[in-house]
Amino acid sequence: MQTRFDYGRCRLPELLRQSKMTQQDLADRTGYPKSNISDWIARRKKMSFTTAMSVSRVLNCHPEDLYEWVITIKEP
Repeated sequence: MQTRFDYGRCRLPELLRQSKMTQQDLADRTGYPKSNISDWIARRKKMSFTTAMSVSRVLNCHPEDLYEWVITIKEP
């Protein structure tokens, strides 16, 4: 059986609300430009794993919480 994980919707807007932070706050605390954060939310770009680690530390969540995940399972 093969399992594949693909990026779904970016959950940053709700995680930022829960943390009472703005995109600019996240940019200031991570060092990533606000334009990158906007691109992640709009799905123009995807976060690398190392970026997700940095962002998740600031938001006090797990890296996998930053996105909804689309899981595809293929039977042999």
